[in-house]
Amino acid sequence: MKTKIHGKTYDLSNFKHPGGLIPLYLINGKDGTCLFESYHPVSNKKILNKILNKYEIKDDANIKDEIIYDLSSFSFDAFANELKNEVFNYFKNISIQNKCNLIEATKMTINRKIELIVLFGFFILSLHFFIQNSIFGLFFMPFFLWCLTVNTYHDISHFAFSSNKYLEICLLPCHFFIYPPFSWIIDHVYYHHIYTNIPDIDYDLERYIGFYQEKNHSENIFLNNPIINIFDFLIFSDKKKDKYRLYNNFNIIYVSQTIIYLIFKVISLKILFYDKYINYGILYALIFTIIPLIIFVLLFLIFTQINHIHIENFNFSNKFYRNQIITSYNLCPESFIIRILSGGLNCQIEHHLFPSVNSCHLPNLSIIVRKLCRKYNIKYNYSDNILNTIYDVYFTSKKINKKNIKKIIKNNQK
Repeated sequence: MKTKIHGKTYDLSNFKHPGGLIPLYLINGKDGTCLFESYHPVSNKKILNKILNKYEIKDDANIKDEIIYDLSSFSFDAFANELKNEVFNYFKNISIQNKCNLIEATKMTINRKIELIVLFGFFILSLHFFIQNSIFGLFFMPFFLWCLTVNTYHDISHFAFSSNKYLEICLLPCHFFIYPPFSWIIDHVYYHHIYTNIPDIDYDLERYIGFYQEKNHSENIFLNNPIINIFDFLIFSDKKKDKYRLYNNFNIIYVSQTIIYLIFKVISLKILFYDKYINYGILYALIFTIIPLIIFVLLFLIFTQINHIHIENFNFSNKFYRNQIITSYNLCPESFIIRILSGGLNCQIEHHLFPSVNSCHLPNLSIIVRKLCRKYNIKYNYSDNILNTIYDVYFTSKKINKKNIKKIIKNNQK
């Protein structure tokens, strides 16, 4: 379990990371500087470096240095330093007010917990009507399912839901209807969040310009196949030492989550289709299966595809924090309704700057970020009109392609 952070190589095989094994796996064999910085927004860097020094080893030529970003900008860019200081002070005040540590201050507030309880209650109520074959349940069950899902899954997958990492690990596979376990973690949390809108690296661009070579993301083939994982888990476990290597510890988590994932698949199929088919016939079953899926997918497409696909987002800065801002797009960042409907994705700029911060804090952070963007003359992309935003995404998706995307980026940098 080796990585590079700010030019130094570390072997973290024996490091018990407070956030669990998944973050370590993400930077295994890679330069982890950007992920390290963005996921420790309020941590004391002196203490972190003191811990890392215990695991420092000689340089490993197999781990390539970060070449996309100027890593010195994390320390010497005036904008980055002022941004981190203001965000630190924001959470410091919350920690004092709530009598908790800084990490806990970045997670759910009491109000956020109440929001999730209310959403869960509405979902259970709509599910009851759905099971009773009510038209109300047919349309509102997928609506509240989406709201509950996006307001929990996204924060969970970015380690922003709770300071209790065991809770996050248990909840991650429950959102079976979006992604299989860990495929999102690899493609989205690492490749998309670190290299947003960069051709040949950002996996989320594939659906728009189709540039991908599978070799760049060979982890996906492995992580998405539970049979291969179970086989690897059984064959490569280190039984002689009566313990599993770190890699196989990760597999233990993956295999258990895959089992939960498959169980939920079976349950969902029974609720959506099988019971309706047995009692009412194929047509009735299809109606109560297809319509909820269409509603859920439409909400998914609307609120997950509006954040980066705008012409002005195809830009680049070799300073990490600035690049996160210019390649992202906000929608009604101060709107409570849009925040609930999008699960905080409406504050995408702030989410990309500080992904481990719970979405309930992002509207307040947007005020800080916008103020600093004006001060340092950084373009802050946002809209207060959802219809115009959706249209612009559609227009941009038709305009970009594999041949011209690099040209657009180059022109936007002029």
